Amino acid sequence: MKTFPKKTHLTRDNIWLKEPEDHDFPAAQDYLELLFQPDEVEKMVEKLKAAPTIIKKSKDILRVHFKSLWWIFFKSFLWFT
Repeated sequence: MKTFPKKTHLTRDNIWLKEPEDHDFPAAQDYLELLFQPDEVEKMVEKLKAAPTIIKKSKDILRVHFKSLWWIFFKSFLWFT
């Protein structure tokens, strides 16, 4: 008889790390360089490295993300009309 591992309940403590890892900053830099000039991005990343980590609820992050996507869709809709 095959046994399955016990389900673990996901909490913020076992999903998210307490602090960003070193490889997160080059990834952030790559993304930010799509939006800003490279010299600006270097300054931003240095500030990110020095900044304290704050905790936000994921629903708040997703809400902001979808609002920005909605605005892009709305502007493109206006462009076509």
